[in-house]
Amino acid sequence: MRKHILDGTLPRLYRRACHVFERTLAPEPLSCGDGYNDQSMMEFAGLGVATANAPRDIQEKSDYITCSNEEDGVAHVVEKFILKAT
Repeated sequence: MRKHILDGTLPRLYRRACHVFERTLAPEPLSCGDGYNDQSMMEFAGLGVATANAPRDIQEKSDYITCSNEEDGVAHVVEKFILKAT
């Protein structure tokens, strides 16, 4: 990936694609991150989730904090916010 492209670019493209095809695959974008490179993506998403191993300031800016990467934090988020919501 090029250095000037931030993680927030992909959710914008996803949302645009959903609009073009008039489909809503999720009520709002959800993103998980554990580092500074994920910050723009988490700010753009409707629900920004930080893992427990993320730097403290990233955790403070997130909407929700999940388990660490080593504890399958993203899997917990998918189960809690996606699978149980449907």
